[in-house]
Amino acid sequence: GDYRVTNVTFDVAADISYEYIYAASWYGLLKRFKYTDSNPQWEAVPLPNDSDFSLSCDNFPPTEDYYYGAAFDDNHRPFSVEIIDGDIWVGGSGINRGEILDEDCINWTRHTANSTFQTFEHYDFVLGSDWVVGIHAQKLEEGNRIWTINWEDPVAAHHLSYTEDNGQTWRREKYFSNLGSLRAIV
Repeated sequence: GDYRVTNVTFDVAADISYEYIYAASWYGLLKRFKYTDSNPQWEAVPLPNDSDFSLSCDNFPPTEDYYYGAAFDDNHRPFSVEIIDGDIWVGGSGINRGEILDEDCINWTRHTANSTFQTFEHYDFVLGSDWVVGIHAQKLEEGNRIWTINWEDPVAAHHLSYTEDNGQTWRREKYFSNLGSLRAIV
């Protein structure tokens, strides 16, 4: 028979403030469960659609028709998740920053390579590519630096990008962009 892998969990993160474990899964969406419940249940966490760059917490939990069967938008199939200082970062088709306002309210902002691109003269100030396969949060003296590993395709360079202002601006690290062998190891 034809056995296809339709769901693989790539990353998990813990939100200790609200006591949730989040899982980024291909075809499994972004899901979470409350680890202090006696019988925890997984629930879907909505992310912006491919055509959207924001999603307010008004859509939480997602309506029944928010996801359309197996034909999810690419952004609904995440690779990576990281939580720091009340923010959740999810890598799918672009990177999604969620401000966790309370247990049932996450306001999302989505950044893509195109939405961060300004001009060719500023090509190093861009999210490396849209497939964000790894995220790491680095504490700075003031604020945080969010690192992303960006995958284009098997033969292209895998870029390393970062932001120090919650995604308002991005910097693509040139050194790693030229190696072509950077992989997510978290």
